[in-house]
Amino acid sequence: MDCFADILFALNKHCFSLLSMWIKEALQPPGFPSARLSPEQKDTFSQQILRERVNKRRVKEMVKEFTLLCRGLHGTDYTADY
Repeated sequence: MDCFADILFALNKHCFSLLSMWIKEALQPPGFPSARLSPEQKDTFSQQILRERVNKRRVKEMVKEFTLLCRGLHGTDYTADY
Protein backbone atom coordinates (compact mmCIF):
# COMPACT_ATOMS: atom_id res chain seq x y z
CA MET A 1 0.00 0.00 0.00
CA ASP A 2 2.97 2.29 0.42
CA CYS A 3 3.30 2.63 -3.35
CA PHE A 4 -0.31 3.90 -3.59
CA ALA A 5 0.35 6.37 -0.80
CA ASP A 6 3.46 7.61 -2.60
CA ILE A 7 1.51 8.11 -5.82
CA LEU A 8 -1.36 9.91 -4.07
CA PHE A 9 1.10 12.12 -2.21
CA ALA A 10 2.98 13.07 -5.40
CA LEU A 11 -0.23 13.77 -7.33
CA ASN A 12 -1.58 15.83 -4.44
CA LYS A 13 1.59 17.88 -4.32
CA HIS A 14 2.04 18.44 -8.06
CA CYS A 15 -1.41 17.94 -9.69
CA PHE A 16 -3.88 18.90 -6.97
CA SER A 17 -6.79 19.92 -9.20
CA LEU A 18 -6.54 16.77 -11.31
CA LEU A 19 -6.27 14.51 -8.25
CA SER A 20 -9.28 16.23 -6.72
CA MET A 21 -11.42 15.43 -9.76
CA TRP A 22 -9.97 11.95 -10.20
CA ILE A 23 -10.39 10.78 -6.61
CA LYS A 24 -14.03 11.92 -6.46
CA GLU A 25 -14.76 10.19 -9.76
CA ALA A 26 -12.93 7.01 -8.75
CA LEU A 27 -14.72 6.64 -5.41
CA GLN A 28 -18.18 7.54 -6.73
CA PRO A 29 -19.44 4.12 -7.93
CA PRO A 30 -21.41 2.25 -5.25
CA GLY A 31 -19.59 -0.78 -3.93
CA PHE A 32 -16.18 0.41 -5.12
CA PRO A 33 -13.59 -0.20 -3.78
CA SER A 34 -15.59 -2.17 -1.23
CA ALA A 35 -19.24 -2.70 -0.41
CA ARG A 36 -18.28 -2.26 3.25
CA LEU A 37 -17.68 1.47 2.79
CA SER A 38 -20.34 4.12 3.13
CA PRO A 39 -20.33 7.22 0.91
CA GLU A 40 -19.42 9.23 4.01
CA GLN A 41 -16.31 7.12 4.63
CA LYS A 42 -15.24 7.58 1.02
CA ASP A 43 -15.77 11.35 1.27
CA THR A 44 -13.82 11.50 4.52
CA PHE A 45 -10.92 9.61 2.95
CA SER A 46 -10.80 11.84 -0.12
CA GLN A 47 -11.00 15.01 1.99
CA GLN A 48 -8.21 13.80 4.28
CA ILE A 49 -5.96 12.90 1.34
CA LEU A 50 -6.58 16.23 -0.41
CA ARG A 51 -5.87 18.16 2.78
CA GLU A 52 -2.51 16.51 3.45
CA ARG A 53 0.07 17.97 1.08
CA VAL A 54 3.13 18.00 3.34
CA ASN A 55 3.27 14.91 5.55
CA LYS A 56 3.96 11.75 3.52
CA ARG A 57 3.87 9.53 6.61
CA ARG A 58 0.34 10.73 7.42
CA VAL A 59 -0.82 9.92 3.87
CA LYS A 60 0.56 6.39 4.30
CA GLU A 61 -1.39 6.05 7.56
CA MET A 62 -4.59 7.26 5.89
CA VAL A 63 -4.20 4.80 3.02
CA LYS A 64 -3.53 1.96 5.47
CA GLU A 65 -6.64 2.84 7.52
CA PHE A 66 -8.73 3.04 4.35
CA THR A 67 -7.55 -0.40 3.19
CA LEU A 68 -8.43 -1.86 6.58
CA LEU A 69 -11.91 -0.34 6.32
CA CYS A 70 -12.29 -1.81 2.83
CA ARG A 71 -11.33 -5.24 4.10
CA GLY A 72 -13.55 -4.99 7.18
CA LEU A 73 -10.57 -5.25 9.53
CA HIS A 74 -10.56 -1.78 11.09
CA GLY A 75 -10.87 -2.06 14.87
CA THR A 76 -10.08 -5.79 15.04
CA ASP A 77 -7.24 -7.63 16.75
CA TYR A 78 -5.63 -8.06 13.34
CA THR A 79 -4.93 -4.34 13.18
CA ALA A 80 -3.02 -4.39 16.46
CA ASP A 81 0.00 -5.66 14.51
CA TYR A 82 -0.04 -2.58 12.30
